[in-house]
Amino acid sequence: MIWIATAIVGAIAAILALFWILQRLSDRTYRPSPAEIREILRASLEGRLNWKALDEFSCVRIAYDRRLDQLRERYNAILDDPASLLGQATESNATPLSEQGLARVRELINDVDSLQT
Repeated sequence: MIWIATAIVGAIAAILALFWILQRLSDRTYRPSPAEIREILRASLEGRLNWKALDEFSCVRIAYDRRLDQLRERYNAILDDPASLLGQATESNATPLSEQGLARVRELINDVDSLQT
């Protein structure tokens, strides 16, 4: 009976270790440049950001540069605010922004630009 419990605990530990390793690897592989982030934000402004690009940018932290990751987090906060959105998301426009949302994303673009100088 104890060997079953030990096997279950071992399996859970192995799964957790696998997820930890995969997270560490993904932190190192997603390395968007400020220019790439600017393009993602511009696509959001222009209503042409697709679901795949939105998912990658909003869900995967930018481990190599805390300033860029803070911009990503601020972008997520904009998308979490119902006042920043207008209408329904579509495949070709995953972020239908209201005037308030557009203004806030423009501020992020300015912040990205200031990081590049």
